[in-house]
Amino acid sequence: MSRFLMVDIGAGTMDVLWYDTQTDLHYKAVVKSPVRYLAEKAADLPGNLVITGSEMGGGPITQILKQRAKEAEVVRIGRRDASPQSGNGSFLGNRHR
Repeated sequence: MSRFLMVDIGAGTMDVLWYDTQTDLHYKAVVKSPVRYLAEKAADLPGNLVITGSEMGGGPITQILKQRAKEAEVVRIGRRDASPQSGNGSFLGNRHR
C-alpha cells in the first residue's frame, strides 16, 4: 500500500494530488499559486520594497518587481547579498543608492 502526495507549484496555479494505490482513491485541488498571491500583494504595497528568500515561479512576481523598481527602490536580500534595483528596473548589484 502506497500513498502519494504530489504538489506542482506553477506561475498561475498550485495543483495538489493525493493518491492511494490500494484503494485507487485520489483527490485533486487546484488553487491560486503562492507566487501569484505574492505578486498581487507586492503590487498593492506602497513605497520601497525589501524582498527576502528565493524567487519561485518567475513570471508574475518578476513582472511586478520590475514594474515597482521603475517607481521605487526594490532591494532583494538573499543568502549572498543585498541587490538594490534602480528606478529604471535594472539590478544595481551590491551598489547602494
